[in-house]
Amino acid sequence: MAAVQIFCDESGGTDAVNDLFLVAALAIVPGEAVRLIKSFRKATKLKAEIKGHELAYPHRRIFFELISSTGAFDSVVVSSSRHHQVGGWAMGSMTEAQLYSHLLLESCLGVLKTDSPHLTITPDGGRYKKTQCHSIAEQITKALMPERVGRASVQFQSSSEFASLQVVDVIANTAFQALGNSSSAEAAREILDPLLANGRIVFRHVELKGVRPDWLAQV
Repeated sequence: MAAVQIFCDESGGTDAVNDLFLVAALAIVPGEAVRLIKSFRKATKLKAEIKGHELAYPHRRIFFELISSTGAFDSVVVSSSRHHQVGGWAMGSMTEAQLYSHLLLESCLGVLKTDSPHLTITPDGGRYKKTQCHSIAEQITKALMPERVGRASVQFQSSSEFASLQVVDVIANTAFQALGNSSSAEAAREILDPLLANGRIVFRHVELKGVRPDWLAQV
C-alpha cells in the first residue's frame, strides 16, 4: 500500500484580534501540486511564491477553477471559532500552539481515508519555535501510531520550497475568509461552494474529544 502525504497550513489565530483559527489539510500527489502552480503562474503571470493572503479575487477565482479540474486531491478544514461552544472554550483555555496541534491532527485524520504503512505530514513552518514544533510532531505521531498508520512522521517545511504547501495556503486563507465576517466572506464562499458541494473540500468544527470538559461532551 502506497505511502500517504498530507500538507497543512493554518490561518487566523487565538489572539484578541481573531475570532477564528483553522488548519487546512490537503492530500495531493506532489506532482499534481507542481502542475497546478505552474498552470496558475502561466494564467496569472505571477512570479513570486503563491500566498493566499496576497491574491486578488480574480486570481483567487482562477486558482480554484484550476484546482477543480485536478482529480487527485482532498482537503479538510478544521476550525475553532469563538462563536462555537467548543471553539470558544478552546480559544480561551489553550495556548495557540496547543490548539494548533489538535486542529492539525483532526484535519489530517479527516483526509486519511485508508490505512497506510507510512504517513508523512508536512505543515508549513515558521510560525512556532523549534521546540514547539518538535513537541507538536511528537504529539501527532503518538496519536497516529500504531492504530491508524504503521509509521508517521511530521516535518515542518518552508512553503517556498513546496508547491503543495502553496496550494494548501490558498485553501486555508480562502476558508478563513469564507468562515469570517469580513466584506470578503461572501465572495470567498461563492468561490469555494462548488468544491464544498462535491465534498472535495470539507469544513468541520474542532471536536477535541477526550480533551474538552465534560460539560461540553454532548456538543
